[in-house]
Amino acid sequence: MARPDLAPGMPRLITLAAVAIVTLALYLGKDVLMPLALGILFSFLLAPLVTRLERTGLGRIPAVALVTVLSFAVIGSATFFVVKQLIDLTASLPAYRENIRQRIEAVRGHRGPISEAARSIQVLSKEVVPSPPATKPAPEPEPARTPATALPQPSPEPVPVTVVSSQSSPFTEVRDALGWVIGPLSTAAIVIVFVVFFLIGREDLRDRIIFLMGRGRIHLTTRALDDAAQRISRYLLMQLIINVSYGVPVAVVLYLLGLPNALVWGLLATALRYLPYIGPWVSASLPILLSLAVFPDWWRPLAVITLFIVLEIISNNVMEPWLYGSSTGLSSVAVIVSAVFWTWLWGPVGLLLATPLTVCLVVMGKYVGQLEFLSVLMGDEPVWDPSNRFYQRLLAMDEEEAGDVIEDYLASHSLIAVYDDIILPAMHLAERDRHRGHLSPDREDFLRQAIDTFLEELEESTAPLEEPIPPAPGQPPAGNGKTAADAGNKTGVAQAPAPVASPEPPANPPSVFCLPARDEADEVAARMFASVLRRAGYPATASSAESLAREVLEQVEQAQAPIVCISALPPAAIAHSRYLCKRLRTRFDKLKLLVGLWSATGDLDRARQRLTCSGSDTVVRSFREALNEIRRFNVPHPGNNRADRAG
Repeated sequence: MARPDLAPGMPRLITLAAVAIVTLALYLGKDVLMPLALGILFSFLLAPLVTRLERTGLGRIPAVALVTVLSFAVIGSATFFVVKQLIDLTASLPAYRENIRQRIEAVRGHRGPISEAARSIQVLSKEVVPSPPATKPAPEPEPARTPATALPQPSPEPVPVTVVSSQSSPFTEVRDALGWVIGPLSTAAIVIVFVVFFLIGREDLRDRIIFLMGRGRIHLTTRALDDAAQRISRYLLMQLIINVSYGVPVAVVLYLLGLPNALVWGLLATALRYLPYIGPWVSASLPILLSLAVFPDWWRPLAVITLFIVLEIISNNVMEPWLYGSSTGLSSVAVIVSAVFWTWLWGPVGLLLATPLTVCLVVMGKYVGQLEFLSVLMGDEPVWDPSNRFYQRLLAMDEEEAGDVIEDYLASHSLIAVYDDIILPAMHLAERDRHRGHLSPDREDFLRQAIDTFLEELEESTAPLEEPIPPAPGQPPAGNGKTAADAGNKTGVAQAPAPVASPEPPANPPSVFCLPARDEADEVAARMFASVLRRAGYPATASSAESLAREVLEQVEQAQAPIVCISALPPAAIAHSRYLCKRLRTRFDKLKLLVGLWSATGDLDRARQRLTCSGSDTVVRSFREALNEIRRFNVPHPGNNRADRAG
């Protein structure tokens, strides 16, 4: 019995259910999974150091022990130093009580524009709203007279209170005093154990993961693990460099300003920046508040505020873009969403692990087909190429943003690349949707007018037609092989060859006649290619799609062009081109015939066989290929070749 197919929406429902189950498991198992994730994170950070020690001849276990002890000793010493300095600072705060009181009084007594406006509104409201009329005070009620026969009520008897002294054992007192320390210490111990075992058996763990996840796909799984490891290691290293370059200026400037415990604030600024978004605010707020309490003037607190603002601007706009680059592969929105999600799931530890964990998810989405949505949603790579984005903006009837796509691409590419990579594929998509009946008349008219407008602008553009072609290895540059640098080079040292410009057309370039296969889209493509040929130095003209077959043959004969290019856009390109190809080959047997199946997919040799072209005819799919083929054609200077070409 055949197995019934799943409903179209079932895979998505299964994926959503799997995501919900995994999220629930992460939340319920956070007591075990958080130390595990921290251990993996520290393993990525310490593995390069262990590898370098092993290369010096030190054994695996001694190298792991040395790196682990030194790393956690540095972390523990820094933590102890910071906590001790904060305790001393808290004990010295009463000495600044008078300065704090003066600050508060100065803020209260300051009348700025907002306080003055509020005071004026209060006075006006009292004048506009009439005060209620004064009323006479109500007479006091006379005390009730009790009858003589009434008996006095007995007062309630007092409730006895017994004081019971609680007897607590020394163990209970120690447990209550150290309760807030036991949890972090136990987590730190588990993390250290995980780090040690991960560093000792990292190759064995890697092999087991590849065996479980990539049996039969060893190459793909190895690439995924290497990609994740490189991204996370680079992210941690760059984060360390950025944080140190942030914390050192903080400590130095605060020390020069005379703020107490300047080294502590530098260490905190370095450590707290590992917490995205929250850490920089916390590391800046504490020194700013302390400066307001310590310094009697205002310029030094303002200097502290300016220091953190300048460092944040430099770090966010210079250091991070320069050092990070595309090391993580995450979009800015994904970083924010991941920070919120992992903080909600695991608290502050989740905020610390948000970026590395999300990097792992993006890498999984890149190499695992079922998880591709993770890479699409959270990755920084564009999900659409420029042609699809250009066509989508045209479908949305947004001509301005579609023009921005062309301008952005033209800023780093040549003119012929814009035709081949954006406009021709977009026209191919439009023709496919038109043949399927998916385009409404108003959108079809808008597409036609917008593309005509873009073509006129591109014809007037001063961008280069082609990218510069570098010379082959060992070949001299174009021209006479000498440059200005070579002329002044008296040492005889060979200079690096300069890029060669686009090939020059021949002295007497042959003319080219461009024929549309059938409809208006083919005519637009023919006009585009004729514009490219004229820019390259070849005389070229384009025919109209409204001409009949007999008229087309007469136009070709009158043009006396030795090269004819049939312009056709899929999906009906071959069917429309076959008829023209037969008619032209029957009448002009010596004609150089070029068939452009623009942006076509598939085997071009099979397409040429379906066109029933001769062996000398050429089939291409892009303007770049067509231009190169025309440059290879060995044709005589255009003249009166009617007798040679007549069939």
